[in-house]
Amino acid sequence: MKNDEFEFRESIGGLRYLTTSVYRGELLVHVREYRMENGKEVPTKKGVTFTKKRWASFLNWKNVIADKVGATKSNKPVDFSQHLGGKYYVGVNSKVKLVNLRKYFLPQNGTKELPTRSGIALKFGEWENLLGAIERLHAKIPELEKTQPCYLDDSHMNQMGFLSCNECSPFGLYALE
Repeated sequence: MKNDEFEFRESIGGLRYLTTSVYRGELLVHVREYRMENGKEVPTKKGVTFTKKRWASFLNWKNVIADKVGATKSNKPVDFSQHLGGKYYVGVNSKVKLVNLRKYFLPQNGTKELPTRSGIALKFGEWENLLGAIERLHAKIPELEKTQPCYLDDSHMNQMGFLSCNECSPFGLYALE
């Protein structure tokens, strides 16, 4: 996999970007904040990284997220959270008025996932810019639009397949205890 044919970087507002990279032969999609250092933009830890399958899951929820943003703009109450894969969730809440892409964790002896500081909260203008950038990303790298989330794989056609998948059940089988 050549890195340059999979390079994409577009601003979604300020020093926040939709980018791609290839790491160990795997194409990754990032929504990340950068900072200026010695006259150069460098990535920060503030952001999220999607594998292709996780990106596909995010795309499946993109229109629902957009609807929740629209409802929030119309001053309707919204409290939406959706698991995207791995330990990542997306959330929209009318009290905060942001699209929150965040990694979660399961506390020791806990049964409910909680958000970490790892992630990025997008203002609605940045969200709208992200939607446009996604279209241009897919025009450049069409395979990202064609990838299916892992939960559509044949291995997930039974409950044990789903529960043993680290992407779909990242916190293990604690729910069965």
